[in-house]
Amino acid sequence: MTSWTMLYILAIMDFACCAYRSASGRVALLDKTEFFRRSIYSAVGWGHLVLAVIVSVTIFGIVISKDPATLIDELDVASLGMLIVYLPYAGLFVFALLVRLIPSVDVRSVTSTVILGPMTFVRPIVAVLGVLSAINASPSPEILFLGAFTIAAMLAFEVCLDWRNTHALDGI
Repeated sequence: MTSWTMLYILAIMDFACCAYRSASGRVALLDKTEFFRRSIYSAVGWGHLVLAVIVSVTIFGIVISKDPATLIDELDVASLGMLIVYLPYAGLFVFALLVRLIPSVDVRSVTSTVILGPMTFVRPIVAVLGVLSAINASPSPEILFLGAFTIAAMLAFEVCLDWRNTHALDGI
């Protein structure tokens, strides 16, 4: 599996997890399953639009580059640098979700409080660390720009998602 495919999978997981976090506590429904499901599917759908913009900017950068082949190589190295940071973060997140399959309210509460809550808090920091790792692996102005653009797009997506979920049930 290529580093690009792994980053795509991690981005989709990130969109879904952001949707779950954003939808949590937003409504007073006793059974929030459908609300969560709609929120996650919608976020993954809109997330693909965000990824399409990021990929379009990346392709544009490659097309206008003086040396496209070198930039593609730099992007490959940078993507590996990102994975060094993002894979352990995602692995811990998946572990916490798997533990939540244990049918115990206490276990679910502890995983939310001890793992998922703090991980949500550090998400922007992890995003920046991933880009810094990419820049360290492949230092160039193009990598810096594309990394900053990607962080801005991913974090802006979460803000938009929060706004949408805050207003999802207006009028009900």
